[in-house]
Amino acid sequence: MNWRRTYTLLVKEFQELFRDRKMLAIIFVSPIVQLIIFGYAATYDVKSIPLGILDHDRSAMSRKLVQSLQASSMFTINYNLDSEHQVDSLLQSSEVWCVLQIPYSFADDIASGRPVELGAAIDAANSNSASITASYLQGAIMRITEDILVQRAASSVGTPFMPTGIIANKLRIWYNPDLESRNFNVPAMVVQILVLVTLMLTSMAIVREKEFGTMEQLIVTPIRPGELIVGKALPYAFIGMVDIALICTVA
Repeated sequence: MNWRRTYTLLVKEFQELFRDRKMLAIIFVSPIVQLIIFGYAATYDVKSIPLGILDHDRSAMSRKLVQSLQASSMFTINYNLDSEHQVDSLLQSSEVWCVLQIPYSFADDIASGRPVELGAAIDAANSNSASITASYLQGAIMRITEDILVQRAASSVGTPFMPTGIIANKLRIWYNPDLESRNFNVPAMVVQILVLVTLMLTSMAIVREKEFGTMEQLIVTPIRPGELIVGKALPYAFIGMVDIALICTVA
């Protein structure tokens, strides 16, 4: 391989690249736009989930549970139900996506050390939203349970041990506890954009020679096929490294 011919082709590619403003936009602007779109517009996050509460206990502890859910940005409590007969109609009309049922003796069971099971009816017409709603609800209940345990431990210092009831919940979310879709979309898109941009630009550089009618001129020159490929690929490999630094900074 003659590196002098390859270097000449490489310089020619850079000169042609920086004269083409459309190509510069594809290289430097398009990846950032794609990253923003997939990071914020194409999101699977569900916010302000309409929630109904059927509180059979109506105690201070159950009200505290409801207030904790209301304080979260994930839920909006639209209805406080009086009976189970209202659950089906609200779910079928999509006025709520989920109904949380707080059982009788909720506060007494927690105080006496018995585990408590909450009932949740979720509209699963949209399976993705239903699974996200269930995960959010379990995570919120888990945090409330931890608060109860911490408060009981602090209040029982220096006193005999008293059993503490907990709300049955075994889900633990690691690494992305808020379930933000951009936390896994953006890193994936960084790699995908890099691969697509570098492959697309290299193929466009070769196709452009055919479109402009200069491929025949390259064929009659002493340059070999391997030197042509290397001379076409190296500039965009360098552009790819610049792009990866740019989009990682934006990410």
